[in-house]
Amino acid sequence: MKKVLWMIAMVLIANVSVGQDMDYAKRLFEEGRDKLAELGVTGSGHMQQFNKIKKAADMGYAEAIAYFGCELTKTGYTMIQRDVVKGVRYLDEALLLQSTQAMICMAYQHYDEGRIFECIELLDQAFMLGDYNAATDLGYLFKTGKLTNHPHAEPKYAKYGLNNDLASSLYYLQEASKNGASEAEILLSHWYFVGVPGHITRNTSKAKALMVRAMQEKDVIAHPWTTRQAEHIADDVYGVGWEEKLGM
Repeated sequence: MKKVLWMIAMVLIANVSVGQDMDYAKRLFEEGRDKLAELGVTGSGHMQQFNKIKKAADMGYAEAIAYFGCELTKTGYTMIQRDVVKGVRYLDEALLLQSTQAMICMAYQHYDEGRIFECIELLDQAFMLGDYNAATDLGYLFKTGKLTNHPHAEPKYAKYGLNNDLASSLYYLQEASKNGASEAEILLSHWYFVGVPGHITRNTSKAKALMVRAMQEKDVIAHPWTTRQAEHIADDVYGVGWEEKLGM
């Protein structure tokens, strides 16, 4: 009996220790990630922050593993050498841990390499797990045939109807907007500003309300390698001078 109680106690102590380790890894990751966002791509002191994220990843923290994998596949930092093969290994590990960030990053990888249906499947999986940045990506993809903030739209995707599935696009953007994804709010704002025949009646008041809400949130948009904030997305969608156009 004493031996059984001792074994139970050891298991409980081990579980507490693992939980404390993950709390520490989470703090390390968040410190590194947030500091990198402050530094931008041209600041100094990046490696110290990347080392924090790498340590958190080595400790098994899923979001750190995903972040590091994303940076290796699509790095915007000159001090990090791009290594897609190594990055995908990290992402595969994070996918096993159900990281939605890894799902989104791997979806981009599929998109780049022409696997559009695998891309959609992963984004939808991330959305079903509650990641509304993935819903924004899906909304943009079904409207334009390209991913949010992605520099190139592949014309071959148009043959699948991905550049004109307005019903699917609206569904995903509205779901993302309802849950505070500011980029989705900006995209929907533009749709209400211009109107979409058969889908959205032009409504400048609603367009303005969505934009105001997005500007109040001002989250860092979408993905770990993207540092543009809501104002920059608004410039892209509406063009420079959107404040005046909306009467803001």
